[in-house]
Amino acid sequence: MIAASLTGVATVAAHGQTAPVSQDPRLAFTTVVQGLPTGIDNLVSAFVPVSEDTLLLGYRADGTIRQVTLRPGQAALPGPVLVDLPIITRTPGDTQAEYGIQGLVTHPQFPAVPWAYVRYSQSLDGVTDMPQAMVTEFSTPVQSVVERLTWTPPAAPNPADPSSLIGRLERTSPPTIVLSTTIAARYHHGGPPTFGPDGRLYVPIGDYRLSTTLGINTGPTPVYQAGVILRINPDGSLPPDNPFSAAAGSPPGTDTWFAFGFRNQYGLAFDPAVADFREGLWCTDNGEAMFDELNRVPIAANGGHARIMGPVGHPRQSGSLTGQVSVPGTPASAYVDPVFSWLQTNGVTALLFLHGSALGPVFNDWVLTGNYNTAFLFRLRLTADRRAVRLTHPGLADRVDDRVPFSRTPVGTEAEELLLARNVGSPFAGVIAMSRGMDGLPLILTADGRVIRISRACPADVVGIGGEAGSGPDGLLTGDDFNAFIGAFAAGDPLADITGVGGPPATPDGLLTGDDFVAFVSQFADGCP
Repeated sequence: MIAASLTGVATVAAHGQTAPVSQDPRLAFTTVVQGLPTGIDNLVSAFVPVSEDTLLLGYRADGTIRQVTLRPGQAALPGPVLVDLPIITRTPGDTQAEYGIQGLVTHPQFPAVPWAYVRYSQSLDGVTDMPQAMVTEFSTPVQSVVERLTWTPPAAPNPADPSSLIGRLERTSPPTIVLSTTIAARYHHGGPPTFGPDGRLYVPIGDYRLSTTLGINTGPTPVYQAGVILRINPDGSLPPDNPFSAAAGSPPGTDTWFAFGFRNQYGLAFDPAVADFREGLWCTDNGEAMFDELNRVPIAANGGHARIMGPVGHPRQSGSLTGQVSVPGTPASAYVDPVFSWLQTNGVTALLFLHGSALGPVFNDWVLTGNYNTAFLFRLRLTADRRAVRLTHPGLADRVDDRVPFSRTPVGTEAEELLLARNVGSPFAGVIAMSRGMDGLPLILTADGRVIRISRACPADVVGIGGEAGSGPDGLLTGDDFNAFIGAFAAGDPLADITGVGGPPATPDGLLTGDDFVAFVSQFADGCP
């Protein structure tokens, strides 16, 4: 593949950050927002697109939601505050606390239904911010809430007048709270909510480190939902087809559940190719020190925590299915083994399916996962039935990335086939959230202060007509492109040696043959608009 060597891909982004490096020449990574606050105390923890050129950003530490307007050809800076929510404010330097804004999502019929939903830890009075120091864990009845807001786009946007580009995000009076559940502790709150193909809202609740209990703690008041995925209607009412209910003999408090048995789920997403809500939900889950997970979560599933994390049969597995919880009076709440795991936990976060994206159908079987610790972006290919992932390296037959330490580059290891990009964020400031933009292209929020867009590149379209220095791709496959391709090989650039004799599937063979030219033209056909 030749794109990086011939197009002069930048190695340094704004603010001295290292630019993302794509492992797939068909895809380009471009910073579209920069200058967001960085560091655990000032994290921008959530975002959602509301138009092709507008994003809403949730600032975890101060509970504000701000607008950012994207501008062609330049990285935007954060804009004005639209909403200031009454949150629990973290104690500076507390790297464990997860108080503040945890997620943003729009209604599935947005913008026709102009509602945005924000999940956050609400102060006790619901009016002003409240310091974390006033919270006694497992005692103070702090609530994790999902509040519904209304978005109004700017009436007469004029690029020459920045103030005219600002929309309105408004709270009702009193606030419209569609979900409220008690927070037990400062950690393991879970991640952002998502909507399913059934129009219901799904909310991941972490285990609050209640490692000896599962699902629900019925001990002293208050009662905690823990390690579960909740399912509600957009107005906060209960769907009649939830799998667990007191009427059917389930314990009190289970009527909002969709699934249980998780530790700290930061990524929650439905496969857009699966219409049945009972089969299409996936989540990521974070292990303690071993076995971060990628899970498919059918209705009434039991993810296994706190008895087990990672696959049952792995030789490094120390957990057990013994003592697994079942919920009486319900459909079989069977344990579900993870689809894939990372042996050493790397802080797996967001999850995004590419089916139906503007990147094109060639990527329809991909699901992307990000992580906080290493700033690697992984992609896994789904099987035809979309219930598992396709892995080719013999070392991945156990469905586990066994790299130790987790910071070791996947290049040259069994995990190389999983790696889509490096430097998607910075070490210990990697991927926070992912979303599909209103234009259908993936967007990635990173903890080092960026929003990055993934778009199609044209790996074989190397230069403009005439081959002028710096002219770049022009959307045409011309003699100039072939000359640049041959020149790269003559200069000893192995990236121009695409295939072995006989064509794909093969490996570079040190020869510039007809097979290489055929692959070069195929790249253009597949990689260009």
